This record gives sequence, C-alpha cells and structure tokens, in this order.
Amino acid sequence: MQTDERAVAEANRLYWESETPIAEIADRLDLSRRALYEAVQPVSAGVRCGRCGGEMQFGNRSARKAGYAGCLTCGVEELIDPSAASTARAAPPLSVISAEPAQGIRHDMRAPDLRHRAVVLGGAAIAGVALGSVAAWLAIRRE
Repeated sequence: MQTDERAVAEANRLYWESETPIAEIADRLDLSRRALYEAVQPVSAGVRCGRCGGEMQFGNRSARKAGYAGCLTCGVEELIDPSAASTARAAPPLSVISAEPAQGIRHDMRAPDLRHRAVVLGGAAIAGVALGSVAAWLAIRRE
C-alpha cells in the first residue's frame, strides 16, 4: 500500500510542480493516462470561497493556468488572478476577480473571458468573408 501512496504522491508532485507532459509522467510512473488522472488530486488555489468560506481548489493544470478555481463545499467557480495562480503548489492567498455559481468542480472548467473569444472569432469570420469577397471580385475582374 505504501508503494501506491508513494506513486500517487509522485504523480501529484510531477503533475502540479512541473510542466512535464501527461504522457511522460504516466510513462515514468508506469501508469496509464487514465490512472494518472485518477491519482491527481485538486490543489489549493490559496483563497477562500466568497460564498461559503470553503477552500478553493484548481481541478487541473489548465484550470490553474486560466485562473479558474472551484469550491468543493458549495460548487462555486471563481476566476482568480491568473498571474498569481500560476505559481507553485503552496501559493500565497490570491485575489478573486469574479465568481459564478456552478454545480461543482469539473476537470474541464471553462476558460476565462468566453465573451472576448466569441468577439474575436466573430471578427475573424467577418474578416474572412470580406477577404473572400475581395478575392472573388479580383478574380472576376481579371477575366
């Protein structure tokens, strides 16, 4: 049993304290990716929940990098300052940027600023249509 505990501890250390790819960590520890994901435990975000006072945690490295933490007690998700959230495992308390209700921590926590992404995507689509129209006009004009 102690070997399993050591493997879980090492999996969490490598996952949270390095940028080592998942496949490399799994290979190094002789685990499947699924087993590695099951072994990885959420890590503290260093802040308390604005709703219930529970501890906020990051469910995965992507959520930590994006700054999305979730409360295990009440399920609220909060956007934490991403520059401070990218620090190591034992991060100092961080400032909360915003909070939104959720059903619980998910491993696929939403990326921040979806509205901005939608605007950028829409703008790119409009620019593509305009560029395509100009190219078609030039092609017709050459004939």
